Amino acid sequence: GELSLALRRTRTPEEYRFTIEQALDATRRLKLLAEDLLELARLDAQTDEPWRDLSLTEVMDSAVSSIADDLRDKEKAKIECAKAHFGVLEARESPVRYIVARTVDDLLSST
Repeated sequence: GELSLALRRTRTPEEYRFTIEQALDATRRLKLLAEDLLELARLDAQTDEPWRDLSLTEVMDSAVSSIADDLRDKEKAKIECAKAHFGVLEARESPVRYIVARTVDDLLSST
């Protein structure tokens, strides 16, 4: 979409550069999404763990505690999880932990 719009009229080199950078960023995000989906499929295929009620609060607490010391040392971010926002879902633990860890990592890398 953005690239075809950029070609509709002559633009400055800065405008072309900006458009190309946006397209490159979108491509990188799509690549990461595809890699994450493949990893989730691999995790699901390789596990025999049963589906069970899984507390998202416990998963979030675990993900946050694994990086909390590093964040405190670098003073980059502060993570607070409001327990009331998380519930329980029926799922396999490995894929859920992967999704939460990737989400926290993505949020921290974008700040």
